[in-house]
Amino acid sequence: RVKDTLAKATEENIYLKTTKPSVAYNNLLSALDIRKKKIKADYKSGLIGIDSVEGFFTYNLVYGIFPYWYGTPWTFEGHTNVPNQGEVACGYFVSTTLKHFGMKVNRYKMAQQAALTGLKMITAPDNIHLFKNDSFGDAANKIAKKIEPGIYMIGFDYHVGFLFIDSKGLHFIHSNYMDPVAVVHENALYSPAFNNTTYVYLAKISNKDFLIKWMDGVEFTVP
Repeated sequence: RVKDTLAKATEENIYLKTTKPSVAYNNLLSALDIRKKKIKADYKSGLIGIDSVEGFFTYNLVYGIFPYWYGTPWTFEGHTNVPNQGEVACGYFVSTTLKHFGMKVNRYKMAQQAALTGLKMITAPDNIHLFKNDSFGDAANKIAKKIEPGIYMIGFDYHVGFLFIDSKGLHFIHSNYMDPVAVVHENALYSPAFNNTTYVYLAKISNKDFLIKWMDGVEFTVP
């Protein structure tokens, strides 16, 4: 179950793991693609439920793919396709990592959209949550009280990233335009970039509709 998977991850890592796996990035992606096909077959045959698919997706995005990207420099025009080679803007960090994990999407078109449009690519508008920062940390505290654990895409007035929620708190994973101007993970409660905004939009990436399209290789398009 996804809760068991996330609990195991947080028991092993009080804070998010930043050390990348020992295998080369492309080898990891190839291995994940093979495992994804097995997950799809097991789901289609009824051997596992959608919660197991969600656990696989969340764990391997957060603990498999993201660590390779930590430290990659941010620039506004950055669009590297290779972690820690070149620079990556916030939207391209989101679209590129999702594409590398099997989301069939034009990473350029997704990265160039406004944050709210990007969220609508992964879920229906009714599933997007809106929070408001009336003061520093206000939106993060509201999210902590109302939103269940999992991996989310999060959009701001002029920024976008991932939010991973587990039993330890809110982990904001993004290509940071503030210090240290690179891909980082931060505590959302204290992140200047997270709180330097009025509106915060949040959508769960690993929702059922997304996961089925992801497994089936259905293209995600700009709404």
